[in-house]
Amino acid sequence: MKYKFLKILFSLIFLFFAFFSIKAQQLEILSGFEGGSYYQFASDISSVTTVSIKVQPTNGSMANFRNLSKRNNHYIVFCQFDVMQAKQFEDEMSKRSRKITESMRTLLVFGNEEIHLVAKNNGKINKIKDLKRKKVAIGTKHQGTYFTANKVKELTGVKWKDITISFDDALSALLNGEIDAFFFVGNAPVSKLKKLSGFFKSKIKLLPIEEESLTQFYSPVTIPAGTYKWANYDVDTYATKTVLAVNTLGKTSQENDKIKKVLEDIKENIEELRTQGHPRWNQIDFTFDDAEWEIYEGAKEVFGIK
Repeated sequence: MKYKFLKILFSLIFLFFAFFSIKAQQLEILSGFEGGSYYQFASDISSVTTVSIKVQPTNGSMANFRNLSKRNNHYIVFCQFDVMQAKQFEDEMSKRSRKITESMRTLLVFGNEEIHLVAKNNGKINKIKDLKRKKVAIGTKHQGTYFTANKVKELTGVKWKDITISFDDALSALLNGEIDAFFFVGNAPVSKLKKLSGFFKSKIKLLPIEEESLTQFYSPVTIPAGTYKWANYDVDTYATKTVLAVNTLGKTSQENDKIKKVLEDIKENIEELRTQGHPRWNQIDFTFDDAEWEIYEGAKEVFGIK
């Protein structure tokens, strides 16, 4: 009886350590909500690398950045670059001895995330200044959209009433008259907006964002006509960048080897990613010309960056 008990105990101990050993061997990518661009990017990476990857859905850029800021975390994360810029500025303004952004590095830059501003197509709201005193959905506090919308409000001086609901709820709230407009920051075409048929042409519209005050923080871009079936017109707006980032603080040589291997596999399989993955893979050329953050040493080695 005693022998049988010990045998079971040792088996359980073995399984316990085996489970955590497998978990420790995995590289975890914090993406975004399922169905979003970040989640697809992460899934694309998982499909072409020999490294064991766990794609972890999250609530968005702000949540990802908070996890990236933790000591000895084991993540690589997708994040909006404007979030990282702002946090770096907060770091430099603070008196903390440990600057949370100083050990963060860029692994890849995925191009632009356009600022989408969607309103009802009823003629009442045609530009960003028309949002004054209106009810505007800006995402939740976990999302990069929340940060960007607040930054737009700060830089333009247009004071609307913030409605903190998720992107998933914003469209129905707009159609039901519960809000007047909503922001969303994402790689165009945003899948949820792209799925909408031409029927919505008479219901909703994309608003231009042309305020020059935003150029100090964002890049002017155009969402081309036809990007969405219900928007057969060019829309001038602004964009931030999508960044795949890592916090090098506390990373082991084994973890760094895995991250470097993932980057090697991305480089080797880029044509497959461009034809079968998210459309934004076509904008990645590995030159890092638009990188405004310190580049990860492994990325420099893999992509030949000096």
